[in-house]
Amino acid sequence: MFKALGYHTFAKVVVVFAAYILHFCLGKVLSVDEYGVIGTVIAFCNFYYMFLTNGVRQGISKSLSVKEYDNTDVVKKGMMLQTIFSIALSVINFALAPMFAKAFGDPAFEKYIMLISMLIPLTAIYFAFTGGLNGTKLFLQEAIVIMIYPMLRLTSIPLALVFDSDKPTGIIFGFSLASLLAAILASAMLLQNKKFKQKRENAKKLTNKSMLKISFEFIIFFASITMILNMDTFFLQYVCKDTELTGYYTGVHTFSLVPYYLISAFYLVILPYVSENYVKGDMKKVKDVIAKNFNIITVFILPITALIATTGPELLSCFYSKEYYQAGNALSILCMGTFFLSSFAVLNVVLNGMNCKKLTKSLSVITVAIDVALLYFLIPIWGLEGAAIATTVSALFGCIVSLIYLIKKIGNPFDLTTMGKAVVLVMIFVIACRVVFNFIKVHNLIALIAIYAAFGLAYLLCVILFKIVDVKSLVEKKK
Repeated sequence: MFKALGYHTFAKVVVVFAAYILHFCLGKVLSVDEYGVIGTVIAFCNFYYMFLTNGVRQGISKSLSVKEYDNTDVVKKGMMLQTIFSIALSVINFALAPMFAKAFGDPAFEKYIMLISMLIPLTAIYFAFTGGLNGTKLFLQEAIVIMIYPMLRLTSIPLALVFDSDKPTGIIFGFSLASLLAAILASAMLLQNKKFKQKRENAKKLTNKSMLKISFEFIIFFASITMILNMDTFFLQYVCKDTELTGYYTGVHTFSLVPYYLISAFYLVILPYVSENYVKGDMKKVKDVIAKNFNIITVFILPITALIATTGPELLSCFYSKEYYQAGNALSILCMGTFFLSSFAVLNVVLNGMNCKKLTKSLSVITVAIDVALLYFLIPIWGLEGAAIATTVSALFGCIVSLIYLIKKIGNPFDLTTMGKAVVLVMIFVIACRVVFNFIKVHNLIALIAIYAAFGLAYLLCVILFKIVDVKSLVEKKK
C-alpha cells in the first residue's frame, strides 16, 4: 500500500507544483478582475465535478477492488453512467448560464459559463478512467496520468495570449484540451493492461442499479466536500458582486488547496485496502492502515499547512503582488480549514469502506448546511475572512463528528503518541517562524522559498533526531 501511497504523494506534489505555475502565470497575464472571472469559472467547474470526480470514479474503483465482478463490464457501466451524468450537467449549465450571470451581477459571465459546458464531459471521462486504474490497483499508471493532466492544463497560458482580447476564453479552451488528452491517455493505460484484461472465473455482472447506488453514495459525500471547497468563492461574488474581491480570494483559495492536494493521495489509495480488509473481517489490518496513514498526515502534511497558514500575507504578496497582502489573514484561516476538510474526507472514505453509508450521507448534508448558513451571515460582516471562517468551522465540525463515530465503531485506531509529538513540534516551529517573519520582511519569492526550505529541513532533522516517527514501521510488511 505504501508504495502506492508514495506514487500518489509524488504525483500530488507535481500537481501542486504545476497548479502554482499555472496560477503564477495567470496572476501575471491577467488583471485582478480577469483573475476573479477565472476564479469563478474554476469554482463553477469544481461544482459540477463534485458529481463526476468521486461519484462514478469511486464507484468503479470500489466495484473493481472487491474482485467479484467482470472488469470490462464494470468499466462499461461506469462509463455509460458518467457520460449520462456529464451530458445532463452540460445541458443544465448551458441553459442556466444567463441566470447565473445575472445573479453574479456581470453579464460577461454568461459566455464563460456556457463554454464550461464543453469542458464538463471531457473531464468526466478522464475521471472515470482514473477510477478504473485505481480499482485495478494500477497505482503507478494512475499517478502518471494524474501528473500529466495538470501539466497539460498549462497550455491554457499560451492560448490566453492567443485570445489576447478575451483571455478567459483561451484559458477554458486550454482546460478542455488538457481533459481530452488526459482521457485518451488514461483509457489507453487501463484498457491495454494485462491485469485489467485478465478474465475472472465465476465473475458476476454488475447491474446498472448497483453501479448507480454505489456511485450515488460517493457523490453525496464528495459533493459536500467540493461544495464546501468552492461555495465560499460563489457566495463572495454573489453577496459582494465584486470581481476584484473575488480575484483576491481566488489567490487565497489557490494556496489553501495545498493540504487538500496532498491528503487526497491518501483517500485515493486507502479505499481499496479498507474495503478489502473490512470484507475479510481483518479489523486489526484496518486499524493499522488508518493509524499509519494519519501518522504520515500529521507528521508530514500538518507542518506544511501550518507554514502556509503562519505566513499567509507574505506568501500572497511575494507570489502575486503587494496588493494581495491584504488577503493574507483569510489564507491563514482557510488553509487550516482545508486541512480539516481533507482529514474529514479521509475519515469518511474509511467509514464508507466499512459500509457506514447512512452516516457519511447524513453528515455530508449537515456539514454543507452549516457552511451555507455561516457564509450567508459572515461574509457581509467580515468579507474575505468571513468566507474563510465559515469554511473552517464547518469543516472542523464534520471532521470531529466523523472522528467520534469512527472511534465508537472500531475503537481508537490512532497512534496518539506519534501524533501528539508531531503536533507539539509543529507548534514550536510555528512560533519560531512567526518570530523570524516579525524581524525579517520578505518581498521576494525566491527568498521566501529559501526560508521555507530552511524551516522544512530543520523540521525533518528534529523528526529524525527525536524519533517522532519510525519510517521503517510505516513501510514494512507484516508477516
